Amino acid sequence: MFNFGSAEKVKNLHPVTEEFESSQYFGPLTPKDTEWATINSNFVAETQTFWYPQIQFNFMLYNPTTANKLWKSISVNNFSTPAKVPGKSYDRRSCSADQFTILHESLPNGDESYRINAKIDNEVQIIINFIRPASCAGFKLGDGPEGGYTSYGNDKSSNKRDGYVVHRFWPRVRTEGQVIIKGKLVDAVGHGAFIHAIQGMRANLVARSWNFALFQSDQHGGVSSLLMEFETTDGYGLATRTEGGGGVKVTIGALVAGDKLLSVTGSTTYPGQMPQGLTAAEYRNTIKDQETAYIVPSEVRYVWGGAAIENNKAIRAEMLVNYKNEKEEGVNRGLVEKVDFLAHIPYVVRKAVHVFAKTKPYIYQYLNPAELQLDLPEGVAEATKLTVQGTAFTEQSFISP
Repeated sequence: MFNFGSAEKVKNLHPVTEEFESSQYFGPLTPKDTEWATINSNFVAETQTFWYPQIQFNFMLYNPTTANKLWKSISVNNFSTPAKVPGKSYDRRSCSADQFTILHESLPNGDESYRINAKIDNEVQIIINFIRPASCAGFKLGDGPEGGYTSYGNDKSSNKRDGYVVHRFWPRVRTEGQVIIKGKLVDAVGHGAFIHAIQGMRANLVARSWNFALFQSDQHGGVSSLLMEFETTDGYGLATRTEGGGGVKVTIGALVAGDKLLSVTGSTTYPGQMPQGLTAAEYRNTIKDQETAYIVPSEVRYVWGGAAIENNKAIRAEMLVNYKNEKEEGVNRGLVEKVDFLAHIPYVVRKAVHVFAKTKPYIYQYLNPAELQLDLPEGVAEATKLTVQGTAFTEQSFISP
C-alpha cells in the first residue's frame, strides 16, 4: 500500500467524484448496473435498499405518529438470482428466496418497477411495488462501466485495486401496496427511493462514517433530494508511510423536481482543504453521546450544488435538520432508532466485524419534517426559486472513532 522510507505522498484513493467532470456527473443506468453481482464473494457487502417513509426492507416498519416500530431480520434460504419463478424468465436484477421474491419489470409506458412480495414470518407479510417513473431517470455518478466506482489502492484498475464501493440510485419512486401485520393492513402508498450498493472490501476499511439524507415532498409535482457521503479510514487518501492519511469525504447527491431528475452533484473533501465541489453534510453543534461515545451533531446542514442535466447551468439546494429536542437531553428530535449495528447482523458476521474493526458501530436514524430551498436555472422547473415542505429521513453511521 505504501512506499517504505519515502515521504512522498501517495494517492491510494480514487474518488468517483474526481473521475468525472461535474458536467458529466449524470450517468444513465444500464440493465447490468442493478444486477446482483457478488454472490458467494468473501468480505463483499451488496445491498439493494428500498427507501420508503415508513418502511425499510431489512425490515423495519415505523409509525411517526405513535413512534411505534417493528423490526424483523431473517436469514433467508435458497437465495437465487435471477429469480426462480415457474413459467417466467428474469435477469439478475431480480432475485428470490424461500421467504421472498423481488422482481424487476420494465413497463410499457417506460416506467420501471420492483415488485416485492415477502413473508417474513407468520405475523408479517410485505406486498409493495416500487415504481420509477420514466420522467425521473435512475443514475450513477459518471457514465460508462466505471461510473459510480470509488477505487481503493495505488492502482485503480479492476484487477489490481484493494477494493471499491459503487452506488446506483433511483432518487424518487412511487410506492403502492400494503404491509400485513397480524392480519391488519398498513397502507404503503407514497414515495421513496431505491439504492443498489456494493462494498467490495471489508466495511471497516471502506469508511469510518457515513451520512445519508432523503427528502421527499409531493409539492411542485414531486420533489426529492438525496445525499450520500462517506469518510475514509486512515489507510486511504493522500498518505505517507509515516504520516498516514485518510479522512477523505466523498459525497454524491441528486435533485428532483416535477418528478424529473434535474441534477447529479458531487464533492471530494481532503483533510484541511476546501471541498472540491458544493455538495456536503455539515455537522453543527456536536456533542458526545454518552451511550455510544461517538461525537454526534445537534443539527446538520445539507447542501447540494452542481449543474443542471438539461442545460449545464448552476443549480443549488439547502436543507437544515435540527436533532436537538429542547425538552430532553441528547439528540432525540425525530429519532427513529439508535441502531446497534452488531446486534442486527448474523452471529458469524458479527464476530468477524468485531475481530477486524475492534469497534461497535452505531447508526442514528431520524425522520423529521423539513424545508428544502431550491435555486434553479430557468426552464428546468416551474420556477427558479422553490421553498418546499416535506419529510427528511436521515442517517448518521459511525463505524469507528
